[in-house]
Amino acid sequence: MPDVNDAGDPRGFASADHLDALARALADAGWSSAPRYDRVPALMHVYARDMPGFGESVRVTAGADGTPWFLSSTGDLLAPCHDSAGATTKIAAILAPLLAVVRPQSNS
Repeated sequence: MPDVNDAGDPRGFASADHLDALARALADAGWSSAPRYDRVPALMHVYARDMPGFGESVRVTAGADGTPWFLSSTGDLLAPCHDSAGATTKIAAILAPLLAVVRPQSNS
């Protein structure tokens, strides 16, 4: 699948705009994110607030029909960019079990 990197893309894709919309949906669901728009392709790092060094990188790519999709760092298509809630659900499903393993246990 071709990379979709910037607002100048002739198909009208704007990775940063899609990733910004995803960041808002992730924040509403309790996740943190940090844009990495200085990179090619533009990425967004998604992480739990208490574990900023551990997370998932998400970028935008073109689906088979040319529709922009969110793509995980493992190469899995998460959801079309118009479905930030669906992508958020899939990212949470990827990260939550991993965080349960690496998150320091509290001494209560």
